[in-house]
Amino acid sequence: MTAPESAWEAGHAGRRIAVAVIARAWALAMRAWCATWRTDITESARLDAALAAGQPVVAVFWHGNNLPLFSLLAGRRALVVTSQSFRGAVIAGIARAFGYQARQVGAAPHSTGMALRAELARPGGLVGIAVDGPLGPRHVVKPGAVVLAARAGAQIVPIQAIASRSIRLSRRWDKPELPLPGARVVLRVGAPITLTAADGARPEQAAVRVAEALEALTLPDRRPARTG
Repeated sequence: MTAPESAWEAGHAGRRIAVAVIARAWALAMRAWCATWRTDITESARLDAALAAGQPVVAVFWHGNNLPLFSLLAGRRALVVTSQSFRGAVIAGIARAFGYQARQVGAAPHSTGMALRAELARPGGLVGIAVDGPLGPRHVVKPGAVVLAARAGAQIVPIQAIASRSIRLSRRWDKPELPLPGARVVLRVGAPITLTAADGARPEQAAVRVAEALEALTLPDRRPARTG
């Protein structure tokens, strides 16, 4: 069964084919790459406990940290939200290859809200959002995710992949860090952040809390990344 085409892909067979080929190639390469890592996903128990409690969960991460998370969190039902763009379509294809649901949304905040509402209404629903995406600024939390979580009564759970050795693609706005083959890769999961209706009314203040929680996940003994 094929995934429903997005508005961006509709009517463009060439685009759909290109997206499918690139996403499949990336997914295969990522599986081979990830298989070389020495992983530690002990802290995933925090995320699983939050889901088991029955509340919907919004797992938040930085845009430059998304690729390792596909492998580290595989096996969980989750909705991954990406942008209506060629890159967003490829990321959606990679997400589906790892067993996740994926939805492309427009830039308008209401588009994201419509995509997430059904999943967050489900007990134990899980949505993953790069909170500084799709185009930055880097490590600046967009308040839209905070508003959505507050309105849905969802908990926000910060997550991050930390690698002992990685390469940083410094020319991209999000400066993604890709763990090198053989690296030790640790999944960090922060304590759930419970939001109130007041947080939804003042999302900028809650966004600062989310950013601080994400930054706190960085390991103190981390080695510097190579730049590329």
